[in-house]
Amino acid sequence: MSSDAYAKYTARLGVCIATSGPGAIHLLNGVDPWEAHERKTLWGTA
Repeated sequence: MSSDAYAKYTARLGVCIATSGPGAIHLLNGVDPWEAHERKTLWGTA
């Protein structure tokens, strides 16, 4: 995901927003649990 790459290479907060329902499920597919603690990313659904 681009927000993860942005957070990785700039050391800034990466933000990703998805729609509720299927969008939220697809958002979770991009989360890497082993590397999520190393980068500052914010995921949200509406």
